[in-house]
Parts: sequence; structure tokens; C-alpha cells
Amino acid sequence: MSNERKKWNASWAKQNDILFHARQELTNAKAANATLSQEKAAAEAISVKALQAKADALKALGEAKEAGARASKALEEAAEKESRASKALEEANAERIRLDKVVASLQVC
Repeated sequence: MSNERKKWNASWAKQNDILFHARQELTNAKAANATLSQEKAAAEAISVKALQAKADALKALGEAKEAGARASKALEEAAEKESRASKALEEANAERIRLDKVVASLQVC
């Protein structure tokens, strides 16, 4: 073989080696890209579930606040009724005392 031909063969062998390694790197990059795509899809699915859970939690919080407001209103109404009942009891006791005095004055006569 001529010297020039040997140089060409060595050059082509070197280029083939470079191409082989480049193809390997490309194959590895494609595999990594496929894995990353799968991981991205899984992360997006988890993100959707997390957003739904957040929405559900906010809805539950709103419902709890409404229930708390209703309970607070019911407590206020109960306190108002208790106040009216206490006032009515005081008035009834005052009337009983007044009637006792009337009865006592009638018995004296």
C-alpha cells in the first residue's frame, strides 16, 4: 500500500471512530430525552393532581368558614334568646312578688 493510501485509511478509521462515538452519544441522548419526557409527563400528572387537591382544600376551607359563620350566628341567636328568657323570668318574678303583696294585703283586710 502506498503511503498516501495508508494515511487515507488512517484518516477514515479515525473519522469512523469519531462517528461511532457520536452515534453512541446521540443514542444515549435520545434515550435520556425519552426518559426525561416520561419523567416530565409524570411530573405534569402529579402537578395536575396537586392543583386539584389544592382546589379541593380551598373549597373545603370555604365550606368550613361558612359552617363557622353559621355556628357563630346560631350562638348569637341562642345568646339573644337566653337574654330574652332571663328578662322574661325577671319580669315574671317581679310580677309574682307584686301579686304576693296584693294577696298579702287582701288577707290582712
